[in-house]
Amino acid sequence: MDIRVGRFALPDTGSGRLLAAAGLALMGACSTIATTSPQGERTVRTRAEFERYVEQVFRYQNLVGNDLIARAGFDEKVPPALVEAEEHMVRSCQALNAVVIARAEDRDPGLALKRDLTRTIAACDQAAHAVGRLLQTDRPTASVDTASHL
Repeated sequence: MDIRVGRFALPDTGSGRLLAAAGLALMGACSTIATTSPQGERTVRTRAEFERYVEQVFRYQNLVGNDLIARAGFDEKVPPALVEAEEHMVRSCQALNAVVIARAEDRDPGLALKRDLTRTIAACDQAAHAVGRLLQTDRPTASVDTASHL
């Protein structure tokens, strides 16, 4: 009897079983993703948890971005701290936005970009929340309640 791993068949020998077990272990290891939390702690999430977190960060970043656009429409004098925080958010969220664009265009973002996303998602999250907090200090012109997402 042969052991099938994908399209390859391994002979039913001790080494074949060992290779199959090693392959399954590697596949299992890929189902978790290690990242750093916004608080700087090392975290391990399942792929599904990581994808939910990425979506949450992306949605919040867009919410904050929409609020920034509304703010600029009301008042052309945007405080320098807010401008600086927005620029930091754009830089920090570059990998996230590139992955989202690739997926929207039905392209594979590639391993390097996915790795960049796992490295930078916490910084993007922190940067988006920093902008959200700054927007909350100017509540009269904020169009979206970013505080409810903090």
